[in-house]
Amino acid sequence: MEKQEIMKRVLLKIKSRPDTRYISEKYLAEVIDDAICDVYNYINARSFNDLSDNLITPIKDLCIIRINLTGAEGIMSSSKAGTSETYIDDIPKAVKAKLRKYRRLP
Repeated sequence: MEKQEIMKRVLLKIKSRPDTRYISEKYLAEVIDDAICDVYNYINARSFNDLSDNLITPIKDLCIIRINLTGAEGIMSSSKAGTSETYIDDIPKAVKAKLRKYRRLP
């Protein structure tokens, strides 16, 4: 499947959610592009044609997680008194579990 087709399908799924109604399409396009590239790299795809219809949902999930983290920029936990913060630096476990079956090992 072509990258543009994936982007359109993911955008339609995201725009159907009521909580994304006021998010600009430019920002959504950037988030979707980043998510597609992350999935592409994680599954070790040879080309974007290796991305199947079954990967639309994990890409959408990754986008929604990123949109929800906007403003917190990856903070997983925070402690005010001790000033301790932990950041998310990887694809969340729930999304990884969906992607594992499509991963090509080197």
